[in-house]
Amino acid sequence: DIAEIAAQVEKNPFEGGHNMTGYGLASLEYGWGPPGIGLWRYYGRNGGHGHQDALNIGMYYKGVSMMPELGYPEFCSNWPKRMYSNRNTISHNTVLVNQIQQKFNWVGHPELFCQFEDFGAVRVDSPEVYEDVEMYQRTVAFIKLGEGEGYAFDVFRVRGGNDHVWSFHGPPGEVSSRGLKLVQQKTGSYYGPDTPFKEQTKGKEKFGYSWIGNVERDEGPPSSFSVDWKGEGGWRGITDKSNIHLRYHCLTQADDVAFGDVEPPQNKGGNPKMLRYVLAHRAGEALTSTFTGIIEPYSGEPNIESVERLEINEAPEDAQPVAIKVVLADGTVDYLVSSASDDALISVGDGLEFAGAIGWLRVRNGSVEKAALVRGTKLVLGDFSISLDAAGYKGIIAKMDKDMEGKGYVWVDCPLPADEALAGREIIIENDRVRNACYKIESVERDGNLYKLSLGDVAFVRSYADGKDYSKGYIYNFEEGAAFIIPHAVRVLQRSDGCYAVQTTGDTTLTVAKPDK
Repeated sequence: DIAEIAAQVEKNPFEGGHNMTGYGLASLEYGWGPPGIGLWRYYGRNGGHGHQDALNIGMYYKGVSMMPELGYPEFCSNWPKRMYSNRNTISHNTVLVNQIQQKFNWVGHPELFCQFEDFGAVRVDSPEVYEDVEMYQRTVAFIKLGEGEGYAFDVFRVRGGNDHVWSFHGPPGEVSSRGLKLVQQKTGSYYGPDTPFKEQTKGKEKFGYSWIGNVERDEGPPSSFSVDWKGEGGWRGITDKSNIHLRYHCLTQADDVAFGDVEPPQNKGGNPKMLRYVLAHRAGEALTSTFTGIIEPYSGEPNIESVERLEINEAPEDAQPVAIKVVLADGTVDYLVSSASDDALISVGDGLEFAGAIGWLRVRNGSVEKAALVRGTKLVLGDFSISLDAAGYKGIIAKMDKDMEGKGYVWVDCPLPADEALAGREIIIENDRVRNACYKIESVERDGNLYKLSLGDVAFVRSYADGKDYSKGYIYNFEEGAAFIIPHAVRVLQRSDGCYAVQTTGDTTLTVAKPDK
């Protein structure tokens, strides 16, 4: 029965990625099944039977999980290995703040999501998982290179606290690095040389650090280095001839960097004995970190020749901007930019400027071949520029559907295109942040002086106002009068005739160099 269902699914047209905002899971995808490639981001419930792993990420490449989860524990109880390691924040591809695990939170808050045929991006903020943290935001873009090939651009912004540890791991197998000068720690654990591996430490400080063993450290790391995991033959379909790798190009200045082993549950068939982690640590009062990198899966030879973080010439400090130059193996150059601000103009140099959450430019033979801009107003490289008046449609929820029958509708005061331009895009509505109020738009139509949006088969009821007295009515996920944004998404493609095709959700000005002929 399962095989028959799967066969029917495979006959459906490929839709690309999805963002399940209520559950808290986003994916960016290119292609079906093992030949395809996909990146996922989890930002949902991190308590109960869940792991404390808000903003964790993973990737599938050639049918292999390249950043495998630790999975279900040997014992679902207050067993030390489960509490200190398997479910702990530091054992996931995310950031640990103030040396303690995340606190319980139901779901994070999406700030953008888009999926084009060769570029996708998602940004989520989840500061509620830590006390006294103003920003805990991760932006990930996924760029297609060819059939079954691609790479990710990863920017994790943390503002607040006094200690940040970025954690990341690849598949089981041989791990090598370039740019680091690692020294073997002869005894102990990541907690320190005097604290044995798997020792149960008390208190909140350095929670779970002792469950990371076989430690190597670089106490003075460079601002740029790379780590390469070669997938181990015999694990999850990898053979000795597969030659599958995951390479992380780290572009963040850390105080120290360490490698260490984490033991996944050993009662699950096929689980490796250990997974090798890299941990980048920064400390300081009222700390701000922008952990930045490129995640590159490949088989045989890498698709990327070099990666460089470009110096920012001018920008507001709170924008925490990032600009990356990626040179591909065939000489093609990708520029990737990101900012925490929608409209602050960031100057990079060499004719590169931008304003917005995420942008991408692909340059081939000296000409911009492809470009994308999401939740932004400007993307410029030399004579090429994309400009919008605003980062998205903004306005007020004038009226909302308050029952639980049929479709969920909202009426807004902002003029919107009443065609298919916004179908599949998201509206993000301000609320009390107990849950997020991010919904996929199904359709838009004019309704008198307002615009009516169908948000599909959803209800906006969160709970009863009083679970013991239903007559008191409901608590809604947002209220009438709340502000909203529908982030703009623009994609530009140079055609074979030298003209450019533009996909956009709003009025866009495109400027290109005058052709020679």
